[in-house]
Amino acid sequence: EFRALFQLGWPLMVAQLAQISLNTTDVIMLGWLGPKYLAAAALASAFFVAIQLFGMGIVEAVAPMVAQALGARDYRSVRRTLRQGIWAGLLIGLVLVPLVWNIAPIYRLLGQNEELIGMAERFVHYAVWLIFPAFQIIVFRSFLSAHGATRVILLITVAGFFVNAFCDWLLIFGNWGFPRLDLAGAGIATTVTNLAMLAFTIAYTQLHRRF
Repeated sequence: EFRALFQLGWPLMVAQLAQISLNTTDVIMLGWLGPKYLAAAALASAFFVAIQLFGMGIVEAVAPMVAQALGARDYRSVRRTLRQGIWAGLLIGLVLVPLVWNIAPIYRLLGQNEELIGMAERFVHYAVWLIFPAFQIIVFRSFLSAHGATRVILLITVAGFFVNAFCDWLLIFGNWGFPRLDLAGAGIATTVTNLAMLAFTIAYTQLHRRF
């Protein structure tokens, strides 16, 4: 049982580290711009991640529900659970996006520095759209992990790391003729990365005969 659990779990553990590295890349590159940029990004992320975790806790229910349906050989429920997870992710996103969008008045009530609030808001207004693909990624990742297909999750997350690093390099600093967008560039890069990872995940699920 330990061997089976380890073979199933180690790709997910490494994928989680790769997921953390996406944020680490943003921290490093924004740190090169200066302490104010890094402080604003930290301020934005502290609020953003707390809100995002609320939605993640709901859509991650797909994994145990799919696993239970597979164990019972109830394949109709497997399909229904995936579809309902997709809808749940969309509806939760519609609720959370307006809340995250209004980060500025919330932080003003908390007495944060006005300049940092403006910079954090600039980041959030571009990064907030990642909520929709991020929740869908969790839905499909839960579906795949319930089937034991964890290595592909690792590969897609590692691919996302490279996409994010490249987009950060282009958009934060304005390389290869792209405009220098600093915090907005980091927000756009994060959203683009999540869209790319979702596209990879859906393509794998659609094209693999097993699914």
